[in-house]
Amino acid sequence: MVDTYNLDVITGTEPWLREEINNAEVFMDEYTTFRRDRCTRGGGVFICVKNYIDFRELWADEYFERIVIEVKGMDPNLLGKWYVSTGLQTMTCESWKY
Repeated sequence: MVDTYNLDVITGTEPWLREEINNAEVFMDEYTTFRRDRCTRGGGVFICVKNYIDFRELWADEYFERIVIEVKGMDPNLLGKWYVSTGLQTMTCESWKY
């Protein structure tokens, strides 16, 4: 699908990756990949951005599966990906601010 549509940004949930799995094993070289792997079985989120796009990671949460990046020169310029497991307790809106 990525080759067919020539996507600039790809996001996903539940890749089931672990820290010892290198990005080069899963993702294509022409993308920079941001990951938040779950420390337990399953889960995780990722954002892949084509290397020619000017961007920076704004925030990756240490405790939850979420990533926010800023894409420079675009409006709106924030892109986020997150996953909330049904097993997590309800969080307040305050806990989602970055």
